[in-house]
Amino acid sequence: MTDTDIRRWLRLQTASDVGHVDIATVQSGSLPAIGGLARTCPENHVLVIVDAVTDDVLVAIGRAVADHPTCYGQIQG
Repeated sequence: MTDTDIRRWLRLQTASDVGHVDIATVQSGSLPAIGGLARTCPENHVLVIVDAVTDDVLVAIGRAVADHPTCYGQIQG
């Protein structure tokens, strides 16, 4: 694969834009990660890529969002 940006590949498969939370935000801690996800809600992103480089980061992302509603849940309430 010559283009490793998964957002560009996903954009080819959906009419929606694809949101992004970068690794620097994720590595800043759970509150910034949640804030990064929350910032994508007003933009109505159906898909959001959250950067992760280790299993520990994936676990931290899961813990950070476990008790927080998704944008869809907030919109549909």
